[in-house]
Amino acid sequence: MAGGLIRQQDIEELRERADIVEVISDHVQLKKAGRYLKGLCPFHDEKTPSFHVDPVKQLFHCFGCGEGGNVYGFLMKKEGLDFREAVERLAQRYGYRLHYQGSDGESRRREGRRERLLSLHRLAVESYAEQLRGQGGERAREYLRERGMGEEAWREFRLGYAPDRWDFLYRLAVQKGFEPREIAESGLFVRGERGFYDRFRDRVIFPIEDFRGEVVGLGGRVIGAGEPKYLNSPETPLYIKGKNLYNLHRARREIMNEGCAVIVEGYTDVIFLWQAGIRNVVATLGTALSEEHFRILSRLTEKVVLSFDADAAGLDASSRSLAFLESFNLDIRVVLIPGEKDPADFVREAGREGFLRLIEESVGLLEFSIDKTLSAYDPRDIESKKRGIKKSIDVLLNLNAELVAEELLGRIAAWAGVERSRVVEYYGRRLKERSSGAPMRRADEGPRVISGEAAAARQLLRLILRHPWLVDAFVSQLDEELFAGSGYERIIKSLLELYSEDRLPGAEEGEMGEEDRSGLLHELMGRLEEGEAQRAVASLVMGGVEVEDGEPDPRRLLEQAEDLLNALRYFLLTRRIDELRRECERLVSSPVRDHQREQRVSQELSELQRMRNELKKMRESLKERR
Repeated sequence: MAGGLIRQQDIEELRERADIVEVISDHVQLKKAGRYLKGLCPFHDEKTPSFHVDPVKQLFHCFGCGEGGNVYGFLMKKEGLDFREAVERLAQRYGYRLHYQGSDGESRRREGRRERLLSLHRLAVESYAEQLRGQGGERAREYLRERGMGEEAWREFRLGYAPDRWDFLYRLAVQKGFEPREIAESGLFVRGERGFYDRFRDRVIFPIEDFRGEVVGLGGRVIGAGEPKYLNSPETPLYIKGKNLYNLHRARREIMNEGCAVIVEGYTDVIFLWQAGIRNVVATLGTALSEEHFRILSRLTEKVVLSFDADAAGLDASSRSLAFLESFNLDIRVVLIPGEKDPADFVREAGREGFLRLIEESVGLLEFSIDKTLSAYDPRDIESKKRGIKKSIDVLLNLNAELVAEELLGRIAAWAGVERSRVVEYYGRRLKERSSGAPMRRADEGPRVISGEAAAARQLLRLILRHPWLVDAFVSQLDEELFAGSGYERIIKSLLELYSEDRLPGAEEGEMGEEDRSGLLHELMGRLEEGEAQRAVASLVMGGVEVEDGEPDPRRLLEQAEDLLNALRYFLLTRRIDELRRECERLVSSPVRDHQREQRVSQELSELQRMRNELKKMRESLKERR
């Protein structure tokens, strides 16, 4: 992969060269339906087609699940790619040569260093694989056979053997012309008093590949006695443990197909599950699960199953995942393997079907954490029971788990042997204390999303996206805050940025051509980046009433836009008035009165109410005149 950012011009030219219908047709059978093509959505189960592709605007939108975007967005969602990967995948398909900003000078040197390190790792993997197959690899082959790893797995996972020599790989690296700095940076060697020597000796080698299949590090398992049992490459310019998952490049498509990712702890767990036909499995690499791990997986699936060893370390690793439960839209579950076996041992005995049953019986992470918390206490002892109840409820409170608390509170009560109502009462008291003492927003606080407000914002944005010159006509009145109650503020912000860069037509210029407007929509979606906002743009453009035939009446469009802007101003004033009313109530009920503050808030409230009444009268008057 080249260094630097992909040139924006290339991103736009490639999108224009590509045909979204052609790309989507690889995955969806499309049929003509008026100006659109329709098919069954690839992102959710349905029997009636609700997935639409617009070949003119080069956009897709599903009216069933809400997914939508351009060709890049489709590849990101369907293939589990990030934006850069989607662009590079499309460029490869169409034979388009991408250019990278900053790809000369320091960036080029950095990329050259990366390629040299990758070459050194290829040399290591190829050499160790030859050693495994040769005469000196008999002990390693025997070890793998005894463990139950077949030769198909050796080839698939590129296994090897590092001979019991201090300079086997080092001599090869020097012969191939690798420099001391490259040898030092690779992580494959250790610097001693007399120079470099091989990090891996007399070990079965497990290559660690990135999501493209490039080897970026190695893992080694000692044969026979020796410590440490497992040895991994240190972090290098190629390899960062917290950003890599073993086997991800093989498992990515399987994860998407199965709708589930299974995470285990080690290479052997992955290989044994793979041999058993369970291919949607990845492993951590000698490090705790990180935010980046969950971010990667959240692009591929909504369900993650943790299958760690049943020892204390494995249980703790599962519990630490609680920290990410609220950050990502994931259903995180835990497999409980009987007999304190690791996944590799269990699948060898019970086979594929046995392990799949465990996945079906997996418990939610919260449920698992509650049980684990309670297991540290004795319900027969009064003080221990009290601490167990308190600690388990702390877990629920810390995760704001009100939606699932009811079921889990019954679980806590059953463990303690007390009436459920007593635990519910205690939880409610603790929740009230937490809410009053912490900056947790109550359900009746904050900006209210009113159906009329959301509808007005949606109609106005749809009008603007179809007639971008309206931004110029109302630029002094458009404000992100007007859209805060509807969730469209990021879209209007990006439109205003495009206007400030002279990328939108002026009111005097009027309508854009279909090709120019399509290009503008795609540039807007590129700036938004995040999937939710991109889906919203696709929905706004493709949803709703079709544009009428003939030239639109500019005066009528201006009137419609003004009506909608006035409606949004009315809703904004209503939100501010509600906020000030609540503040007045808090000030009046406070034990220590701040009369000056009360007066200022009261005056501001009266002024906003006056403005809202005037706006209401103006809107009614305009409607009567029309």
